[in-house]
Amino acid sequence: MPRKKRISRTRLGYTSAHIFQLCVGFDFFHDAFRDNIKAMRQAWPFLRSQVMETWKSRGRTGQPWGCRFDKKTSA
Repeated sequence: MPRKKRISRTRLGYTSAHIFQLCVGFDFFHDAFRDNIKAMRQAWPFLRSQVMETWKSRGRTGQPWGCRFDKKTSA
């Protein structure tokens, strides 16, 4: 029987899927925020350091998708 993939969880209940979605802006398996922008905006301050660390470790340049929540917007 194949093993289940373990998803690391933070103390606040966010998983690696949440971090991935804040990196790229979408969720393949719908196990993170889905289309809930409000939840992403609320989670960004808590997950920002982990997202940036993941982004840089993958050798990406530029900014992850979640950085748009750093800017002050009226929405």
